[in-house]
Amino acid sequence: MTPGRLAWFVAGAGVGAYAAFRARRVADALSPEGLRDRAEAVRVAARVVAQEAAQARVDKETELRERFGLPDREHRLESRTSVGNQRELEGQQ
Repeated sequence: MTPGRLAWFVAGAGVGAYAAFRARRVADALSPEGLRDRAEAVRVAARVVAQEAAQARVDKETELRERFGLPDREHRLESRTSVGNQRELEGQQ
């Protein structure tokens, strides 16, 4: 066998082995267990993205409140609650 033919033979064997490996991975991914695993991974990723977005929203709101000198969210909620409680007490009397 000449060196050129040997190189083509080795290249063909390598491509064949890679194709078999990829075909097995695709078959595993499309099996019921593989699809279930992928669906769970998507759910986990969506949950992580939602948590990160919520945290970013809170961080940005805190940053803007500090920049513009607005009361923090807890203070706002407490004042609403105390006003609501005062109105309830006034209505009971």
